[in-house]
Amino acid sequence: MKKLISEKSERLVQLRKNMGMTQEQFVERIGLTRQAISAVERGIAPLTEQNIILICSCFGVSEKWLRTGEGDMFSPLRKPIDQKITESFEQLDPDLQENALAYIDFLLKNQKEIYKGSSEKVMEETGIRLEPKPQPGKMDAGTEYVEKNLAG
Repeated sequence: MKKLISEKSERLVQLRKNMGMTQEQFVERIGLTRQAISAVERGIAPLTEQNIILICSCFGVSEKWLRTGEGDMFSPLRKPIDQKITESFEQLDPDLQENALAYIDFLLKNQKEIYKGSSEKVMEETGIRLEPKPQPGKMDAGTEYVEKNLAG
């Protein structure tokens, strides 16, 4: 099989390793198979336009960097919420940062259950209750959740 090793393939490996992720962790976030990413990284398959956009969107990667190698690897924060999350995270103690990341991983893995209204698992494992946030003028308020501390 002909190898198509490109600078994009090399940058993909660099990106994944920079984020400290295995191929399995990487593809879990973007919804591809490990075999697909492995083939791209080894130069057996090209990095498609759709996958470039997906990777940049999911990981905040600069599209210009992934395509050309120019500029910074990561895009500047795009939205005020990104800035708030970053600032809040940086204020946490390092041990709490690890806990926050573990909680985010939990939410990512269980978001379908959460959206279906099965917040009991979240309450049981984290002590945090997720309730629908009322949406003025909308009939279905179940698309956005707000945390409530059970201790309160």
